[in-house]
Amino acid sequence: MANRFAAFILVSASALLTSATSTPAMGRDLIYGSWVSPKHGIMAHALPPLFEQVQKETSGAVTWKLVAGGALVSGRSTLAGIRDGVIDAGFVIPSYTSTELPGNNLVMGVQVFGEDTVATSAAAAETVMLECPECLEDFRKQNAVFLAGHAASPFYLMCKPAVTKLAELTGKKIRSSGSGIRLVSMLGGIPTPMSPAEGLTAMERGAIDCVLGAIAWLQSYSYQDSVTHVIDYPLGIVGALGTMTTNRKTWDRFTPEQKKAHITHMPPMSARAIIKGYVEEDLRIADQAKAKGIKFVKVDNKEFDAVVERFSATEEQNLVETAKRFGMKNPEKVLAAYRRNLKKWHALSPEIGLDVDKYAAAIKREIYDKLDPNKM
Repeated sequence: MANRFAAFILVSASALLTSATSTPAMGRDLIYGSWVSPKHGIMAHALPPLFEQVQKETSGAVTWKLVAGGALVSGRSTLAGIRDGVIDAGFVIPSYTSTELPGNNLVMGVQVFGEDTVATSAAAAETVMLECPECLEDFRKQNAVFLAGHAASPFYLMCKPAVTKLAELTGKKIRSSGSGIRLVSMLGGIPTPMSPAEGLTAMERGAIDCVLGAIAWLQSYSYQDSVTHVIDYPLGIVGALGTMTTNRKTWDRFTPEQKKAHITHMPPMSARAIIKGYVEEDLRIADQAKAKGIKFVKVDNKEFDAVVERFSATEEQNLVETAKRFGMKNPEKVLAAYRRNLKKWHALSPEIGLDVDKYAAAIKREIYDKLDPNKM
């Protein structure tokens, strides 16, 4: 019985790999493998319409299947899964693969303070796709193509114990990643690197006290069952998350028309990801959390402002040093481009508001109209 079961597992794994590396012409579903929950805003609001539109415009020649919840890949193994053809596309977090993607990790490492996710998301994507050749080459070396990116909405401290002021963060173990690790240290906490999904289990077991993350995580990762207090102070927005990172062989097999079908619908997908998947979800989930009894604590902004100022004063130097240590040749130039793009998109953002169509049109005009799908 054990031998038959082992043989079944080997055959199943072989079939999965064969499916994942065959061509679209064979009529199989292309696999988008996601480690986040199907309830996550990107999975619920952004990707399904994209896949439907691509299928329609290619007359069914290209069909995508979304496999969420970590069934095929974890957060840390997604890039390897794309590279090796286990999945055709996925959601890549640069800080989990900083050695392989130093350029993207650099852009993601910039903590943009405030609450303008619309501007941050577009500025980061524009920087990676148009002004960071090293970023794109990093993906090429991993047999991958960066087709679209987004920013998470502002991160907040969400805690299981009652935390109502800065001093009470001292000694608290806090899930964090990327530049957030250094920020948590400056706030007096003990940074504990792990994925959001791992953080939930750690919080339930008492291994961490707080998580530095987006309000939407209360639902998408079920933190609402453990968190009791949220510090109502935004602690940075990170961009350049690889929403649609595709296996290069899969991409190269597409006809020019099929590539165009994908690229045409990336701007509205990105707009939905931010406005529907993050900003509106955050507002809705915050209301639900408050109704459930989770306290959103107003704090002394001056205390937190002082920490943010200290952090920002040395942030760029730390990012540059880290990027160079991972082999990036010109991180200063990329950071300068990102700062320019942030300034431009902060000016565009008020007119866009939370209008998906206006946002999609701006992303198309400023980014995708300048790309050649056949040279990506």
